[in-house]
Amino acid sequence: MNVLIAGDGIGGLTTTLSLHAVGIEAEVFEQAPEVGEVGVGIDMLPRFVKELAAVSLLLALDRVGIRTDRARTPATNLGHAVLALMRPVCSAVSAARSPIRSR
Repeated sequence: MNVLIAGDGIGGLTTTLSLHAVGIEAEVFEQAPEVGEVGVGIDMLPRFVKELAAVSLLLALDRVGIRTDRARTPATNLGHAVLALMRPVCSAVSAARSPIRSR
């Protein structure tokens, strides 16, 4: 089986390594002419760090990363405003995908 991976960012490369670990070949395609640091931080949730550990990258991550011991999300109404705007879109997508239509 051959798999095509679009993008060689952290997700694409981790997916490629995970597939390689179980014997599945993958070809990675990237639109950027070269790969390099972009100067941003990436907050990784525990489930993603678990995937990096599964492909033997946890020690390398610890050498260059900073472990977060707590996180705080400021209380705002922004989330409610975004949800209100997206609810009709999500409902439409869900209805289009549903094999059962109500009358």
